[in-house]
This record gives sequence, C-alpha cells and structure tokens, in this order.
Amino acid sequence: MGCFPRDTQGIVAEYSSTLLRRDRSGFFWNSSCRDENATWPGVHAATTVICPIHRFFRGIPLLLVLYLVGFGIPGLDIFPRLPAPFWGTIALILTYSSYIAEVLRAGIEAVHPSQRMAARSLGLSYNQTSRVVVMPQAVRKVTPALMNDFVSMQKDVGLISVLGAVDAIRSAQIVVASTYNFTPYVVAGVLFVLMSWPMIRLTDWYTAQAQSREQMGGQV
Repeated sequence: MGCFPRDTQGIVAEYSSTLLRRDRSGFFWNSSCRDENATWPGVHAATTVICPIHRFFRGIPLLLVLYLVGFGIPGLDIFPRLPAPFWGTIALILTYSSYIAEVLRAGIEAVHPSQRMAARSLGLSYNQTSRVVVMPQAVRKVTPALMNDFVSMQKDVGLISVLGAVDAIRSAQIVVASTYNFTPYVVAGVLFVLMSWPMIRLTDWYTAQAQSREQMGGQV
C-alpha cells in the first residue's frame, strides 16, 4: 500500500471495509447461494463449499485456469502423465460449469413466486415443486442463454492450444512461423465460423420462437 498515494489508500481502505460490512450480511458471500426452503440432506453444507469455488472460477479468466490446470496440477506429480487435451477439458468444465450454474440460478429466480405458492397449495412438496413446476420453466427461460454459452465454449476450445495441443489455431501458428504468411489464421477463423454457424442459427431460431410464444400468450 505504500506505493499508492495517501488519498488512494483511504479510498481502497473504505471500499474494502464496505465490502466486509456487506459480506457480514450475506450480500457478498452467500446471498445468491442460500436456499432456506431446501430440504435435501446436506444441501446447506454443500452450498457452503461449492459457492466460493463457483465464484472463484466465474471471476478468473479461462486462459489463467488453463495455465493453472494444465501446468500447475501436472507439476505436483500427483497424477500420471496425461495429454494436454485432457487438462484443457478439465479447465473448460470448471470455467463453463460456473457460468452455466449462474445462468440456471437466474432462470430459477425468474420463475414467479406465485408458481411455487400455487404448487404448494395443491399439496406438492418442495422437491416436487422444484422438479415439476420450477425447473421446466427455468430451463425454458434460459435455453437461449445456454445455447449462446455453448457457442462461446466451442470458440474457447481453441485456447487449449496454449497447453501444447495441436488444433486449428496451433497448426496455423506452426505454418505461419515457417512461411511468414498469415493466411492460415484466416483459414482457422473460417473453420471456427463454419463449426459455430449451425448452433448460432439454431439459437436465433429458438429465441425467435420463444419470443413469438410469449407475445401470443400476452394477447387478449
């Protein structure tokens, strides 16, 4: 802190104390993960462990996760020697599972509370309400966002090349290094577009269909 001006130190200290005060009330740590109505055994203990991990991988760049998983874990000599695509897949799973979990959480919270109240008034338990009433609506609401995440993941697969895996990007780098011609990068980009285009079009079509159903439901 000594390298910062005095005014900057005061601002940082005030901001940190504000975050800590809000954290005591659950705003910064547990507010989005806690479910007081859950009845599954051990669910509160599980969320206490999972939520910090979930937030960590949401906040850290995928490239850094690739370095930590692809180079850090093998450097510990705990596991046998495994290929780079394996560690790259693990890094992608850790990162995108946290993104998808947040999307699903937003979809669950987007279901109106009256839906839960109506289901409970009909005699459904909390678990039955979540499985039969809440989750189908939540998944339907966030399906376009999940499909966009899948398209994004398709493109981020190319980052695994930093671990030494030979894919389209790595092959283009090898050719460019030997010929000083950047055309292979263009070819690699076209390949990624061709691979992502069907899913992009499917996402656009599904989003248009969902909007059409909502507009028809709102007409009187």
